[in-house]
Formats: sequence, C-alpha cells, structure tokens
Amino acid sequence: MYHFEKHNSKNLLTRFLKLILLFPFFIAGFVHLFIPYMLVKKLVEKMFRREVFWSGVKILLGAFIGMLFNLPVIWLFHEFVYPSYWLAASYYFTVPAGCGIIAYNYGLLFADTMRILKMPAETLLKFVIRRKELVSKIKEAGL
Repeated sequence: MYHFEKHNSKNLLTRFLKLILLFPFFIAGFVHLFIPYMLVKKLVEKMFRREVFWSGVKILLGAFIGMLFNLPVIWLFHEFVYPSYWLAASYYFTVPAGCGIIAYNYGLLFADTMRILKMPAETLLKFVIRRKELVSKIKEAGL
C-alpha cells in the first residue's frame, strides 16, 4: 500500500528484476533445504499436539537435519567442483544457509507480487485512502 500511495501505480519492474536475478539463489536454497524442511515440518507437527512448541523444535531439528542432509555436499564439491576440502567446507557452511534465507524471502516476494498483480488498482486506491484516514486518526490521538 505504501509504495502504491507514493507512486500511484503498481510499478512492478523492480519486483520482476529481483525475481529474475535471485532465481538461481532460490533454486540453490530449494535444492539444499526443501527436503529437510518438509521432513521436519511433518515430523514436528505429528509429534507435538500443542502448536506453542512447534517453532522452537522446528528450528533446532531443522538445523540438525539440514546439516546432516547437506553433509555429502563436502564430498561432492571436492570430487566434482574443486579438489579442496577447505573450499568445500566453506561452501557447506555458507551457501545452504545463505541461499535458504534468500529462497524463503524469494517465496514471500513472489507471493506478494502475485497478490498485487491480481488486485485491481481501484481496490488498492481504496486501501490507500483508508490507510490515510487511519494514520490521521492515530496522529490526532497522539500515538
């Protein structure tokens, strides 16, 4: 809403450029972390009935299973990319985590872009007007 309010258009060019340029990193993150993510998600949601425990257990178990899942990457990197265990170990500790974060944010950006594309400009304009009204009421209240 904020971007639409400032520019009076959807202006999706920067979003599309980000989606195009970050696509290889999304694929790398997807390859490295999708299977461990789905495995941990299903396992934790079946083991714990109370949702309050899910996030903490998913973080710890996800990190552990992700490390185990990507352990063969060191050997594969050494055999097929460059014969250096130091370089392979640095790849192991940086690329899956970095590309995983990029892949997560890429998914959010993609979903948000699809929502903006589906929403008509008139609806966005109504939300912008309502947002301005709410901001003025908050300022009047002194919050």
